[in-house]
Order: sequence, then C-alpha cells, then structure tokens
Amino acid sequence: MTNASLVKPASIQTYASLRAAVRKAIALGKERAVRAVGKLILEHILLKKDRVEYGEAVIGRLGQDIGVSDRKLRYMVEFARTYPIRPPAANLSWAHYRDLLGIHAGDERQALVHLAAENDWIREQLRTEIKKNKAGAAVKIINRCMLLRGIRLWAAPH
Repeated sequence: MTNASLVKPASIQTYASLRAAVRKAIALGKERAVRAVGKLILEHILLKKDRVEYGEAVIGRLGQDIGVSDRKLRYMVEFARTYPIRPPAANLSWAHYRDLLGIHAGDERQALVHLAAENDWIREQLRTEIKKNKAGAAVKIINRCMLLRGIRLWAAPH
C-alpha cells in the first residue's frame, strides 16, 4: 500500500475521517489479499489442468480446510482472472470489484469501474448502476432481436 493511496495524517481531524481512512486502508489490503489468494488457487489448478474436476474439488476442500466458503473462493479466482496484474481503480474496494464481476462484457465493466472511481461511488451506488446496466443491456438485446423483425418494443432505461 503506497502512501499516495491513503489519506494524509494531517487530514484526519475527526473521528469520522479516521474511520473512513481506516476502512479504506483495510479495503485496499483486502483487495490485494483477495487477488493473491485467487492467483494462488488459479495457478495451482492450472498445474492440474489435465484433471477437469480437480478445480472444483480443490476449491471445496480448501474452503473446508480454511473456513472460507466455496463461493468466496470462486470470486477470488474470478477476480484474479479478470484483474491478473492490478485493478484499474485503487479507490474501489473488494466489495465493489466482487459486484463488478457480474458484468461479463469487459468494456461495460471497465466503463463502470471508471465511473465508480471518478465519482467515488459507494457500493450501493455501484450496485444501482450495475442493475441499470443489466436492464439496459437486456432491453438492447430484445430491441435488436425485434428490430430484425421490424418491431421496437421498449426504450432502454436512462
């Protein structure tokens, strides 16, 4: 964690600013830990790539052994796959990125990352935008299909 990514001590005048700075520091550390764990699992699974069922088995066993749900481990692996080096926005938390993994189109996900980072969205704001994005994408797909038939049913939500 670089000093540039944290709030400067002089700016921590109130308890609220202290709490926010500590939360940010923890979130930044968690994002790095999550990516490292996902990368370790992914690299281990790739060593056994000749055994298709091995990945699911190892995630299940590891989850039991370390007390982490299979679902969380799968998110960690997906995060490491999606962001193998470093996520583009340092001010987003692991929770932000976990929600962004639900956007499968890379360009749409990157646009949301940029907007969330630029506007300093909290997780709930990002979730709202993801829902709008998915609804808009669904409408665009339906409209595209219907346009082929010469009918436009809905306008995409704004």
